[in-house]
Amino acid sequence: MKSPRGYTSRDRTSGQEHGKGHKHHQNNGHNLLGAKLKQDGKHGLGKLKDRDVVAEVKGGKVHNMTAGDLPVKRVKTKEKVVLNGGLLQLASNGPIQLAQYDDYYYGYCFYDEYDYYCYWYPSDDVDYQDYEWEDYDPYY
Repeated sequence: MKSPRGYTSRDRTSGQEHGKGHKHHQNNGHNLLGAKLKQDGKHGLGKLKDRDVVAEVKGGKVHNMTAGDLPVKRVKTKEKVVLNGGLLQLASNGPIQLAQYDDYYYGYCFYDEYDYYCYWYPSDDVDYQDYEWEDYDPYY
């Protein structure tokens, strides 16, 4: 139904499905790397739009990630990261409260001016001591 200004109710909410921020796409970096986590070098994890997503591995740890010319944002969270259909979701205030861990999950997030694309790893997979890591906020 059209409002007096000519917008349908769908038009007014379009793009606001994810609260105040941008949509976040969560990816399981650990599973995407698989056995390559034990091989030093740069390993492709797929594409982000027309950019190659690459993880740099040294000594069994991810040291960096790139996605073409997009800047990387290094983030961490203590929230339980759970697998859901091959993608990761952060467990927060839902109908089921999952156990919290003292350990962090580390993510490399890329912003393409519309959405964030994050690749998550358990702390054992990441060389996190050489970088500053911001607390993850799913609403930026």
